[in-house]
Amino acid sequence: MDLRFNRACGAMIGLTFGHSIAADTIGDPIEESTSISERILTLLTADDSNGNPVEASFSGSHNRTYDLIISAVKAGIATPTGNHQTFSNAVWDYCALSDMTRPEFQGAALIAAAISLGIDSANFHVEETLIRAVNLAASLESYGSWSPEPDVLATTRRALNTACGINEHTDSPIDLLVEQIGASASVTQLIPLAFALASYYQDSHLLSAPLRVGSQKRAMMALMGALVGSVRG
Repeated sequence: MDLRFNRACGAMIGLTFGHSIAADTIGDPIEESTSISERILTLLTADDSNGNPVEASFSGSHNRTYDLIISAVKAGIATPTGNHQTFSNAVWDYCALSDMTRPEFQGAALIAAAISLGIDSANFHVEETLIRAVNLAASLESYGSWSPEPDVLATTRRALNTACGINEHTDSPIDLLVEQIGASASVTQLIPLAFALASYYQDSHLLSAPLRVGSQKRAMMALMGALVGSVRG
């Protein structure tokens, strides 16, 4: 198994694992009949002509931001970042929602960039990859309708800076990040917070400490798992 395929699997497995762990904590009945290992096995054995597990099944969640995250992860796995116009078009095609706003497209492009760059990264540095993703997404032509919501890329950049500046002896880094960024279902909070948490929690605490982030923990942990998995494999 080559490194790129290994990391593509890592992104989807991280997505599934984070989703499943969070679903277990909230008692999601959809997950009761399917174990984590069964879902991961499905990903690893998926028959895809391109050799990438991009067609794994995630049913609609009736959560607009969560569905956007799933589509963006798939776009990142399937699409290299070399040609920016091709990459932007791919993100739009994978993630186009009805009346997609500019912040939603920014969020989708940011996630897809992080996944794609993580898969092709020359090292295993999660934080470095996330910073590169913000820079790449900022260079893309923006799609979507106008929205009064904040700029997702600027918010994510500030979130990463906040996470970088947290003292290792801080009592509750998560609470500090949530206070600074917010933890709502909006792409302007959920995605920046997930990036900040992924950059801060890159070890065994990745999929346990963030369980306290509130009602959006499933989307948050699924995205964090995908971000770290794409870099670490």
